[in-house]
Amino acid sequence: VCGSVSLGPVYPYVSHGPTFFASTRAGAIDWGWQNLVAYGCQNYIVVVDPLSAQVLQTLDEHAARVCTVRWSPEVVHHDLRIPYNVRLASGDVAGNIVIWNVNDAVRVATLTEPGTQHQVLDIKFHPDDPAIVASVHSRTSLILWNVETRTKLWKRDFPEDLQSIHFNPFDSTHVCLSADRGYIYFLRGFSPLVAPTRADRQYRVTGRMTSQQEAAFGNILQMVFSPHTRNVIYFLLPREVIIFDLLIHQTVGSVGLDKERAPFARMMTCRKHPDYLFCLHEDGSLTSWCKKGKEFLYELECEWDLVKQNKTAGLKINAICNGPLFEMKFAAVTADGRLSIWDYKRPEVEGTEPEEAKFSMQGLLQNILSPITNVAVSPYSAPGESLVAVGNEEGTIQIFDMLTSSLVTEYSVHPTAVRGLIWRTFDTVISFSHKATGQTFQNSLSILDLGTGLARQIRKKNEAESSFIRGIRLSRTGRYLATLLKERPIEIWDLETNTLLSIKQTMPFVTTLEWLAPQAADDSPVEQFVFTGVQGSLHHHVIRGNTIKEGNFTQPELGLGVVSALAAKDSLLVSGDTLGTIHCWDYKAEKSQTFVTYRGLVRRIRFSPGENNHQILVLFKDGDFGIWDLDGGVRVSNSMKKDRDFRAVDLDWAAQSFPVVATTDGSLRIMDISLTFTNSHFRRRILAAPMRTPSLLPHQQALYLKGLMAHGLNKWRGSIPLGKIISASSIEGEVFGETDRRNCYGEIVRVDELRPTLEEEVLKHFALVEPGLLKTLLQGSIGTAERSLLSAEYFGDEQEITFWTLALFYMRFYHTCLDKPDPTVTDEPFKPLEAGRSNGHIPREETDVELLNAIPRYFDLLRGRGAVREGELERAQIHAMIAAKRGSYELTQKSAQVHVLLGHREQAAAMLLETRQDSPYFYRDALKACVIASTIGQEAFDRMVSTVARKLIDHINVDEGVELLCLTGKGFEACTELQKHQRWGDSAMLAKSVLAEGECAVVLKEWAHTLIKEDQKARAINILVTLGEFHLVLKFLHQFKAYDQALLFAEALAEFNLLDGKSLERAVGRQHPVELHPDLDRLLGNIRRDYAGYLRDVGNTKASTHFADLAEESGAPGLPSGPDGEAAEERERVMTIAATLDDIDLDDGLVLPDGWAVTHDEEGNRYYYNADTGESSWDPPSRPQKGNNMTPFLFFACLYALPPTLFVVMTQARPFLS
Repeated sequence: VCGSVSLGPVYPYVSHGPTFFASTRAGAIDWGWQNLVAYGCQNYIVVVDPLSAQVLQTLDEHAARVCTVRWSPEVVHHDLRIPYNVRLASGDVAGNIVIWNVNDAVRVATLTEPGTQHQVLDIKFHPDDPAIVASVHSRTSLILWNVETRTKLWKRDFPEDLQSIHFNPFDSTHVCLSADRGYIYFLRGFSPLVAPTRADRQYRVTGRMTSQQEAAFGNILQMVFSPHTRNVIYFLLPREVIIFDLLIHQTVGSVGLDKERAPFARMMTCRKHPDYLFCLHEDGSLTSWCKKGKEFLYELECEWDLVKQNKTAGLKINAICNGPLFEMKFAAVTADGRLSIWDYKRPEVEGTEPEEAKFSMQGLLQNILSPITNVAVSPYSAPGESLVAVGNEEGTIQIFDMLTSSLVTEYSVHPTAVRGLIWRTFDTVISFSHKATGQTFQNSLSILDLGTGLARQIRKKNEAESSFIRGIRLSRTGRYLATLLKERPIEIWDLETNTLLSIKQTMPFVTTLEWLAPQAADDSPVEQFVFTGVQGSLHHHVIRGNTIKEGNFTQPELGLGVVSALAAKDSLLVSGDTLGTIHCWDYKAEKSQTFVTYRGLVRRIRFSPGENNHQILVLFKDGDFGIWDLDGGVRVSNSMKKDRDFRAVDLDWAAQSFPVVATTDGSLRIMDISLTFTNSHFRRRILAAPMRTPSLLPHQQALYLKGLMAHGLNKWRGSIPLGKIISASSIEGEVFGETDRRNCYGEIVRVDELRPTLEEEVLKHFALVEPGLLKTLLQGSIGTAERSLLSAEYFGDEQEITFWTLALFYMRFYHTCLDKPDPTVTDEPFKPLEAGRSNGHIPREETDVELLNAIPRYFDLLRGRGAVREGELERAQIHAMIAAKRGSYELTQKSAQVHVLLGHREQAAAMLLETRQDSPYFYRDALKACVIASTIGQEAFDRMVSTVARKLIDHINVDEGVELLCLTGKGFEACTELQKHQRWGDSAMLAKSVLAEGECAVVLKEWAHTLIKEDQKARAINILVTLGEFHLVLKFLHQFKAYDQALLFAEALAEFNLLDGKSLERAVGRQHPVELHPDLDRLLGNIRRDYAGYLRDVGNTKASTHFADLAEESGAPGLPSGPDGEAAEERERVMTIAATLDDIDLDDGLVLPDGWAVTHDEEGNRYYYNADTGESSWDPPSRPQKGNNMTPFLFFACLYALPPTLFVVMTQARPFLS
């Protein structure tokens, strides 16, 4: 459990190397609402915390290279029934899609179409249902999947090769597809149930390109729906950004490049900052463009060279993205795998000192430099660290801490590739390299001091040699170093004196060499080594001081092949030859065993560390590797059976059961002993900095913390000083002992201490909140709604962010209506709210117009009527200007129609009269203009127009019929007709534009009830919030079991004096009739009672008691023992958990009898193996009968996942330790 369990030394993990993207439009990077960045790197996904710029997880189960990743939207309400399970989708070049549960680092589902291997080009979760995933594959395919059932819903092929899919953020039934050669397909009425039969409309986007440019750059680089303006879409071409209006099917703006600037590569839009557009260029520069005026005209504001500032000159930026919540922050990945976090600072506003806009780096994630040539794990690592040295082709040596997966230091030691590495002491590393010049070689053998960074040459030979160093071996005491040269005698160096020892005996050319354990002596240990010659004979020598003598080693049988690798441990000597045969010789017992692998030349043999452990890790010439248990005489695992697209370059043991393998894709993989599992779980790892991602907390902790943030600390629990909160996670001044570990919050956790209470765990994470936000939450100067909004933003709850933002605006608006003497709504000059104002502290001069105008544009139809109407007028004016410039008949018709709907009849009639006389539509438009003019005062004619309108609607000419109804002032009927044809968004837009407040409320309320029937609850509730139907909102939140949200909303309404029926009717009734709950006290009592049960299950007993008492005061029935119909299921679940405790493996806390270990066969099946006796079993071996093998610490960790009400059941199922 995060923050409590003992952290082991090393766990499976991938230290990432260079990225692989086909192009910057591959989409293999994404920034989620949870404030996590994920990007594809070779065959795996790297999950990064952008705040601390550190890797949280690596997810490694793709067999092919990852080419696209996508976070799931946060559109569900989280509670114990639906806990925080952060999901991620990734696709590879072989056509496989993997859905991940990031909280548990496990694969949820694999989606693939049998018999095909078409690359996944794009993945999108359905914006209303995260269980539905749409994927675009090469060769024209669009496939829709159901993640829960792991099935394909339907597949649709298109004439052109598709590139990407995009859902309209304002209408999920509207989908846009981009294809090769600039083709665009629009699908309306998109449904998971039925595959589209055809595209509703098709375009080809070329921009301002010559025929030669079109042939070279014909494809659209990127396509993005505007996140802030309905029916606007952005197209990115190599030298132009085109802004396209879907209402008039015309280009309404563009961004062009000068000839001197590099072409575009990627584009990013902003929802909260609609005037900004950011573009990445092929040369690595990032530009910001700001819109000037109301038209879509952009000017360059800032240009920044990310590659130069990142000190990665010459490297291409492969991917970039910005965050959905922090839109001015960017994550960029270079070709070598480095990820940098950037923040954009806009120009200062008026009244302050002028300052230019600029990008500033906020963090840099280092990685392994590639290609890797050698790895060596330090046997001298201090407690709390596990170091590995990595050499690469550039001659650089990097030191990584495998516990934190962080770079400790790096030095450029050699002018050419590092050919070998050995740790001499805890702070010195010996390495060698050579550079070929014709038939001669320049050898370099040096010892690097990691403290000073100084490298000292051991072989001080500046002249070229006829042979090169091909290997080095260090004696067990670290005094002697054996140097192996190609077709030359070996050299033995005394490192204490830096002298070359004289070898009197004539030695053959050596194929491989290994040092044995020193022989005991009176004065000093006697070192000994063995080596093999090209004839296959084994030679034994001993060293005493500076004297080398032949030994008396018994000659073992080493087979027919030439020995290519040797390894020794205890009394065992293992050799591998060029035929792939492995020989094991026990020179004390004089026994041998042989493993025939038929895998070719054996390059490397490594013994596993630890006493009485005789497992070997073997690397073959072709990059395959495997593990053999010499005591049991069996092969434990084999990489050849794994369907993975990488080979090993070098390998070592990170820990007793975890090999570390450098692979050809430039990565360093720490694997389990089965060689199958490399997914890393952040709860098992030691992070270099505390993790500030609350959605990844255990479920109880996350929900407890969320409630604590929303309610504040001074309610129902007594006042807690700020100092106590901050000291809860302070790690400064504490002693870091040998048994101490740091958990994912940066806390020191001692393995011998009992688990802290749930409240203490939550307070520790609470202290990690950003200081400014922490101070705001603790001071208590803001209301419940503001705290709930801050909590939702901290957790990245997209749905609740929308709800609380709207609730704040409209509660403020209706609060101002309480004190208005005049029921009519007045229009006063706009004056923005002051920052930090909340609750009832709103001045009287602030009117509803000011408040509702402040609602951001991206809320679209949820804004006030005036804002919606003003936006439509601005857009109509832009359309008219474009029509006048281009003389497009279709555009003129669209603009005239908008003016009719908005009631601007004179402008509409004038535009219709602009139709050319030679046009076949001239006579029709002239008559239509006459009709428009006559509607100004002729009632009889209005009735006739109304009749004609209905006939048009009956004949599917809905738009023209609605237009005529609006001409006669029958806007409400027009909205009703649009609703009958399921055009709810158009109906709401028309109602906001032309209807009075009361009629508009009727239209929107009908839409809300329809959305509830369609199970789009969150969207319906947001509409009811805008109408001031707060009692209905409370009713539906409680009905939908969002007990925490309902309780917080009720408290916020009370703070705004909008909870009781009379106040609500007085505030909202000025605008339109409001529906009041017939028994509000009973509803509030039920909400408090159910919320008390929710808090009890979360573990917050103090708050649960408080709200249960409030519920009883309201006359609500007592607190239930559990959700109806779920008590038996919960008990059964607990009993199942208790039973499965016997099957928990070593990594999950099972203590096996001495000699036993968990391993896996070639197919990944788990079994148990005893290295001492060679015995194996599919079932867990029997444990000692006394007591229980689980420590109290681990037992409490298992219980922690259960609600407190089930604690007693759990303890009855499995008694406490004796």
